[in-house]
Amino acid sequence: SLSGNPPFYEEADEDDYENHDKNLFRKILAGDYEFDPPYWDDISQAAKELVTRLMEVEQDQRITAEEAISHEW
Repeated sequence: SLSGNPPFYEEADEDDYENHDKNLFRKILAGDYEFDPPYWDDISQAAKELVTRLMEVEQDQRITAEEAISHEW
């Protein structure tokens, strides 16, 4: 990871791991992530833009491997 943190995060109570996993999976399916400060503060906009395009939920809108290789970052 560029920032050292996973892109998807869900707070969890110690006794509620089942719902934690379900909620986390929902976030992944919805593409619900953030570039959390301060971890992403020093990451370039070009790198963040590439990550955003790689994690696009809609497959036909997602960057292709060839486009990713050609990306400025």
